[in-house]
Amino acid sequence: MAVKRDIDALLSEEAAERGSFDPLTLPLSSLPKTAYWKGDIRRVASDAIVFSVNPSLEGSLVPGDTSLEAQIQAVVGPSFKESLRTLKDAGKSQEKPLGTAYVLPSRNIPSSKLIAVTVPKVEVRVAARDEKALRQGYWNALAAAEKRRLRSVAFSSLATGGNRYPYREAARVACDAVEIYHSRHEKAPIVVFVLPDEKQYDYYEELIG
Repeated sequence: MAVKRDIDALLSEEAAERGSFDPLTLPLSSLPKTAYWKGDIRRVASDAIVFSVNPSLEGSLVPGDTSLEAQIQAVVGPSFKESLRTLKDAGKSQEKPLGTAYVLPSRNIPSSKLIAVTVPKVEVRVAARDEKALRQGYWNALAAAEKRRLRSVAFSSLATGGNRYPYREAARVACDAVEIYHSRHEKAPIVVFVLPDEKQYDYYEELIG
């Protein structure tokens, strides 16, 4: 326990050094209740941040893993894998379809909650089932947030990077999914797309700027 406390104290100090960003200060885009921002999602002080997770719910296992899941695991600390283990032990991870959203507790990060979404991995080119699963992931994450009466949700670019979903196509699906969900749910939270680099930011600017 002493080791875990020491690790948590160190991670808490690092979180303070990173600082936080209030996404509700951003101007809204052309999509209702939607904004976008270039930066580190681990700094965003939204009610929840949404990111892709390994469908096995094992957490990051590979040394040197640079995925966002691994980055969040690193800043949250041991409680991240403990939360995933609780889901597995409860039997909630058995053969869950892609696009499933899991709400996890947050720690050492400004957001109040974490929402982990299982997403497709593109093999050769994007198939219809991949797009359907990705769209479902956005809807399920928003439904989970709405159920908990969250006011703001920050999305990373789901299924890109190691899952090989093309960035431009992923942006199109994301914007379309959020627009449709908002049109059907008056109490859906404000959405902020958080992009780590200029290239991805430009895709969203083209779509909803």
